[in-house]
Amino acid sequence: MKKSNLNTTSRVYYQHKPSINSKATTGLTLVALVVTIVVLLILAGITITYVVGDNSVFKQAQEAKLKTDIAGWQERLEMAKSPVFIEGLGTFNPDKYFDYIQQQGIINNKDTDVIDNEDGTCEVTTKPGYVFEIELMPNPENQQMEVINQQLVL
Repeated sequence: MKKSNLNTTSRVYYQHKPSINSKATTGLTLVALVVTIVVLLILAGITITYVVGDNSVFKQAQEAKLKTDIAGWQERLEMAKSPVFIEGLGTFNPDKYFDYIQQQGIINNKDTDVIDNEDGTCEVTTKPGYVFEIELMPNPENQQMEVINQQLVL
């Protein structure tokens, strides 16, 4: 009978030979990581500038809200003219107009919130404190409005 060679072990050694590109690959990975971090920092800086800068998204939203609020109060004042014209059969009565806008809650008190400029216009201060200049005798040719220092001129 033959004796088996189970007790003998053969060992094979593999020697790892570093390739020429292994150090370059490691270096390239670190460079790619640094470049990625720099790009992310630049993008973060740009984003922060748009969010909290002088012309930021929040500031633009606040300005849009203010303009919308002013336009809403201006619209209320304009819409309040219609019932006064209808009741007066096409003529405009300033006293009835100011009574009506006080009744509608647009102004608090017509005696304190309405100032007659004695040039055919009145300054009307609405509840949030916006000051509108209204022509007492509406002129169809002059229907443009301007906002001057949060004052709306009708």
